[in-house]
Amino acid sequence: MRSLIEKQAIALAAVGVLKLNGCHVLTINTSHLTPVIDIDKPFDRLRRKAAHITEVHRGIVNKICVATCQGCLVRWPDDGLDLPEQLTTTLNPYSPELISVWPKNF
Repeated sequence: MRSLIEKQAIALAAVGVLKLNGCHVLTINTSHLTPVIDIDKPFDRLRRKAAHITEVHRGIVNKICVATCQGCLVRWPDDGLDLPEQLTTTLNPYSPELISVWPKNF
C-alpha cells in the first residue's frame, strides 16, 4: 500500500513527463490506489498504447481513452479519430472524396 506522499510523488513525475510532451493537465486525483491524471490531448506514443472505454455515470455516456504513464492512469476524452497508420491503410487514393479536396494548384 502506497502512502499519500508516494502517490503524489509518482503523480508529479508523470505530470512532468506529460508536460514535456506538450500535454495540458486538467486534474490530478491521488485518492485512488493508482493516481489518475486527466489531460486534454495526448502525445502520439501515449495515444498508441491507449484503451478505448465507454463509461456510464448517472445515465451520462462518456467515451474516453486511458493509458499508463510513469505508474499513473492517464485519461482523456476520446476524439473518435483513428491513428494515422490505421487511416492510411483504408484510404483509397482514387476516391472522389480525396480528389475533390486536392489543392487547386496541383
